[in-house]
Amino acid sequence: MRWLDDPHLITHGVWGPLHYYLMAFVLWIWPDPVHATVGLHLVIGITTPLLVYAFTRTAFAGPRAALLVALTYAIYPIAIRNSLQVRSEVPFVFFVLIGFIFLELARRDDGSWRHALAAGVALTLAAMLRYEAWMLIPLLALLLWRKPRLMIVFVASALIHPLFWMAGNAIQTGDPLYSVNWASRHERETMGKALIPLGTRVLTALSYGGVILRGMTFPIGLLTLAGAAIALHKRERCRAWLFPIAGLAVLLSWSIARGALVPKVNYTVTIGTMLFPFAAVIWRRLGVEDWRADRVIALGAVLAGLMVFSTRQSLMKAVGLAKFETTHPVPTMRNQDIALTLPAIINRHMPSEPALLSDFLGWGVGYYVGLLTGIHPDRLVFDSGYPDREIDLERIASFLARYPEGMLVALENSPLWKAFRMDEGAGHVARVGEHVLRLERVHQVPWPPGDPPPALFVFRYRLEDRDRP
Repeated sequence: MRWLDDPHLITHGVWGPLHYYLMAFVLWIWPDPVHATVGLHLVIGITTPLLVYAFTRTAFAGPRAALLVALTYAIYPIAIRNSLQVRSEVPFVFFVLIGFIFLELARRDDGSWRHALAAGVALTLAAMLRYEAWMLIPLLALLLWRKPRLMIVFVASALIHPLFWMAGNAIQTGDPLYSVNWASRHERETMGKALIPLGTRVLTALSYGGVILRGMTFPIGLLTLAGAAIALHKRERCRAWLFPIAGLAVLLSWSIARGALVPKVNYTVTIGTMLFPFAAVIWRRLGVEDWRADRVIALGAVLAGLMVFSTRQSLMKAVGLAKFETTHPVPTMRNQDIALTLPAIINRHMPSEPALLSDFLGWGVGYYVGLLTGIHPDRLVFDSGYPDREIDLERIASFLARYPEGMLVALENSPLWKAFRMDEGAGHVARVGEHVLRLERVHQVPWPPGDPPPALFVFRYRLEDRDRP
């Protein structure tokens, strides 16, 4: 929404710009920051299985085997989970798959520079979304090693954004890899991952493959591994696609071992997507292309049932496989039922000039609550939630100077609560440095976990005139 207020070419920063452009475009058409952005990602997510079908059909197997892969991918829990959120992984996978399709066409005997160019453009668009694409570019280029001219075309077009972005960051910060280095420092230093013992980080990195399989559901994950093993053993042409998978897995595992990457299941979608088509090797060898349609449908239903079964905690526990349960495809947030009531409460007591100052309520929770209030992002301030953080009182004082009346959401005994010295004011006064906030409590509710759980308070605040900075 901020970019819509001042449209411009983004030339530098940490996160790639294409996600901002896509969301700005859909918000320009439909100015609803919740439904419009989620709708965009749902549309992209729904069309992605079609690209999985096209890639599998192009590089791995016939139409029926490819259809089985696409059908199972359509209920891939992590892909669904990401599509229900405003996450860059969703359009990233979309563009990566387009790149894969054209790269496979370029590998063929009749492959042309046009295929290589299209693959490179798709990868540079993916590189505008996530840095896995930067890692994939050299790995994918090696698939064209028998066609050096096409390799050059692919690399030159794929590097358009990375080179542009590095140049912009070099001009702005003096560090062409500022974005990558910032992300690494954020996890290692700000989030404290570098303090975790090396042995623990290495074990976490070694278990990354299990996280990927868990996200795919273990039945499908094991099928794809079996297909990959057969393709490798039988020296099938599609085995070449194992090289970028292995290369990316090594690079990401190295980042996890360094403490520069958190192995969240959401992040496994790239490798998971690349593995799915290898199940087609199994179906092809079982002769699926010669099966009657009803047998193919029955197999698809069994696979879908196994995947859904794997996401149900109670069912997996009942058969003694609870540790193999897959993350549920529908995302939830901490204390969701409580959190969803807060926007209406906040808006009911909001002054005519809206502003919201919120404690850390859990990753993404405060931002979502703020989004549902409909308040402009410039009028929202949230505590970061970083470990061992110090509350930025100077930033908050500046915010209060602009918006001397508004709403405050605070958790009892949180770092924000203590920094505001709210115990001293018995819940009626808060102090931000030398400035005094008069508080009117409008809502109070327990905020689990905890024994007893802390109380979450919603206040209407007013900055005292005599103390305004």
